Formats: sequence, C-alpha cells, structure tokens
Amino acid sequence: YLHYGHVSPFRLAREAAAHDSDGARKFLDELLVWREIAYAWSWHEEAPESSSALPSWARETLASHSEDPRRVLSWERLARARTGDALWDAAQKSLLVHGELHNNLRMTWAKALPAWSPDPSSALARLIDLNHRFALDGRDPASYGGLLWCLGLFDRPMPVETPVLGTIRARSTRAQLRRIDLAAYRRRVDRPRSAAPPTVAVVGAGISGLACARILHDHGVPVVVVDKGRAAGGRTASRRTARGHVDHGAQFFRARTESLLRHARSWVDEGVVGAWTGRFLERSAGGELRPCEDDEPRSVGTPNMRAVARHLAADLDVRVGCEVVRLDHRADGWTLSTRAETLGPFDRIVLSQPAPQVVGLLADDAAAEPLAAIRYAPCLAVAARLPPGTDLGFDAARLADGPLSWVAREASKPARADEGWWLVHASAPWSREHLERSPVEAGADLLASFAREFSGPPPEEIFVHRWRYARVEKPLGEPCLVGDRWIACGDGCLGGNFQAAWTSGVAAAGRILGEPIEVSPDL
Repeated sequence: YLHYGHVSPFRLAREAAAHDSDGARKFLDELLVWREIAYAWSWHEEAPESSSALPSWARETLASHSEDPRRVLSWERLARARTGDALWDAAQKSLLVHGELHNNLRMTWAKALPAWSPDPSSALARLIDLNHRFALDGRDPASYGGLLWCLGLFDRPMPVETPVLGTIRARSTRAQLRRIDLAAYRRRVDRPRSAAPPTVAVVGAGISGLACARILHDHGVPVVVVDKGRAAGGRTASRRTARGHVDHGAQFFRARTESLLRHARSWVDEGVVGAWTGRFLERSAGGELRPCEDDEPRSVGTPNMRAVARHLAADLDVRVGCEVVRLDHRADGWTLSTRAETLGPFDRIVLSQPAPQVVGLLADDAAAEPLAAIRYAPCLAVAARLPPGTDLGFDAARLADGPLSWVAREASKPARADEGWWLVHASAPWSREHLERSPVEAGADLLASFAREFSGPPPEEIFVHRWRYARVEKPLGEPCLVGDRWIACGDGCLGGNFQAAWTSGVAAAGRILGEPIEVSPDL
C-alpha cells in the first residue's frame, strides 16, 4: 500500500506511535529509519542493480569466496519454489502466489540465493529478478535496500567468515525456523490467492496449452488439461520404436524472447534441453546444397523433443486420450463432453488446439470468427531407419524446392543413440497433394525422392505420420483471442513455431491471472 501510494506513511506513523508497544516500536523503526535510508540511498545511487553499489569490503569478500563450492539451482527451480528447503520454498510460494513476503523473512530468503547461484553477480541479478517479478512491492527503494543489505549494504563485516558469503552476515533458514511456526506459515501460504479462485480447463496439451497450465498452476489456480492424444506434447512429438525414439514433429526450437530464454536456460540446467550442433545444409530454390549460414542456436529436448512437454506437465492434472467433442456454457460455467464423460463445470476454458478445431467447438459464438482466418499447411513426415552409422555427409538439411523440405539424422542430436533413424518432412505443396493417400504409398514416394536426392541405402524400417496443421501460413496476429469466459491460444495466433506457441500460452495465462479477484476475508 505504501509502494503504490494508497496510504500515507505519516498516517501509519501516527497510528503506530499511539499503540506504544514493542511491535509498534519495531514497525516505526522499519518505517522511519530503514525505509528512509533505502529511499535516500536509492536517490543518490546511480546503479542500484550492480555489485558496484555494494561497499568495497562486501565486494572483496564475495570475490574471495567466488570459487567456493555451491549447489547451483536453475532459475526455474527457484521461481517455482522447488529447492527442497521447506522454509525457503514456502517464502517463495508466498511471493509467487500472493505477491507478498514479510520483510524479516525476505532477508532470510535473500541470504540463501548466493549459495544457489553460480557467482555473486548472478546472485544479485536473481535476487532482483525474483523479487521484482513476483512481489507487489517490487522495484520499490525499500526492496533495493533490503535485497542489497543481504549482500552487505548498510552493514559491517562479521568477525567469522562463512562459505560463499565470507564476512557478510549469515542468516540461515535453519536458524529462522527456530523463530517461526512453519506449519502455520504454510497454511497461510497455501490459502487460495482469492476468495473464489477460478477453475480452468485447458483443452490441448501442446506447448501453448502446457505453458498456460504451468503458469496457472504455479500461481495457485486450479487447472485441468485434456488432450485427445496418447501423450502430452502436441507437435513436439517423439515416437517410441523398438530401436529408440524418433522426433517426427518439431525438430528444434529457438528462444528469441526474454520470457522463453529465461526458461530455456533453466531447462538446459535441468538436463531437459541441449544444444544441437552439427553439419547443417540448406538449398535455396534452384540452387545447390551448401553449408547453412544461419548460426543461431538450435535447442532440442533431451533425450527427445517430448522432454520439454513432460517437464512442463510434471505434477499437472493432465488427462490424455480425452477428445473434447462438445462444449456447453451454462450458468455455473463450462462443461466439456468427451467421448467417455462430461467434465466440469469450469469457470474458464483455454482452447489451444488448431484453430479449425476451436472454431468447430465454438460454432455458435461470433467472437470466435477471427480464428477462421488462420491458415495452416499440412506436412507428411516419414521416419526411416537406415543401417546405424550411415553418413550422408550432413546432419540436417533444409530444402526450398521439390518434395522434401527437411531431412535430419536423429543421432546427431544430443543424448541420442545411433539407432539409424532419419526424419524426412515433405514440403507443404507436396503434402497437400498427397495428404489423403495411403500413408504407406505416400511414404514410399517420399523416401524415393530422399534416395534420389542423397543416395542413401534402402531403409530397414519406416513409419509415416500426417500433420494436418503443421505450419501456420496466416496467423491471427494477436497473442490470444478472448471471448466470453474462454480464451483461444496456440501457434496459430502468432506463427507456427515453438516460440509463438509458448508466447501465446503465456499470454492466455496472463489474461486469467490479470482478471479482478475477490480478496479472501483473511487478508
């Protein structure tokens, strides 16, 4: 309330002083001394987010301990309160779900970050990021004062050095636990974020739907995900065969926005994603195959592309094999009818399937009409197992003309065994022409083109998959479309790639989290 100017500090000081109690005196000390120090410091400090803002003794002791052993945790593990430290996770969940963290506990919360970060500068950046991203009073001068105090600001060196922090004052969660009722604090943290949090159903467990559901769940919103497929992942699909997995959908992704980059770096730290480096070729229309000039990093799931979906879906209520055939909007919310049961009611639904399927479910809703303008191109995919070790002189090739658009050697991706699998994607024109043919016949013709192009040996095993909505040729042009208690999202909104799907799902979650809420009486 102070941060946004809803209440005057003078009024609070007068009312607190009238109480004349230990609690009031402590409050006045925080309000009139420490808050004012932080405001004055922030006014004069040109770089409050840099380690240069710390006193010299603090910088020196942190530098001298920069090589100390640490248990480095990913940003995502910290943000989602998954460190395994019960008190710290409860404190972070309070920030994540409610946007609040008691100032005294925030000091302990912040003191833990250096030992979980690669180096002192990373620790400071993470402190500021996590606080400002989730705290309602983030970006406040008092926040900077409190966070940098944890790294030595407004303090003095301690006589005994400790690992990582050196002579900076230590403040462990173990010591804090002796001063707090953890069970009671957890009950407070685990309370709903509002008096009546909305229940949400997400239809479609591709990257867009999972990104939306993951964010909602982490922020304390009850969510159920349903998908007609056999597993979550959508077009980040990987088929299990007798001889390993084959990525027959999306081949890689690129993180180009800070939102996805932040998570992608964490997925690398968690072993969910790796960098795909290799011999990449490309051919322009009418040209010759030549080394690819595009050196932008390519990221792939490990040990297969579905790993990212599994990571996002962990601990979510995901129900696969559930095709939604009907939606009904009643007074008490939305119900979803599958071929086996009716689910609901739900206060909100998020529809992340391809646009034609969403339009079919919302056939009588005029607000869904813009989705009909989205256009997709199909893609026929053929996986062929050649003799292991087959080397065609490249690892992946993108072709601008002819029946083939993409060819890749699965074994060239990180964390894959050489089972001999090669993946071939047909071009959009060829896929349109042959989409309704027998998969066996279409696959044989596509492999014949592959053999003519690259002189590969005959395959020992093949399978074919038809992607009707593989590539987005004409997107909606907006992150998501909002109707009456429904939201449509997916790569069809912004463009046909992983980045677009992720951004759209995040936007859908943001629309739900940004709705006005009824505050719980206990607040």
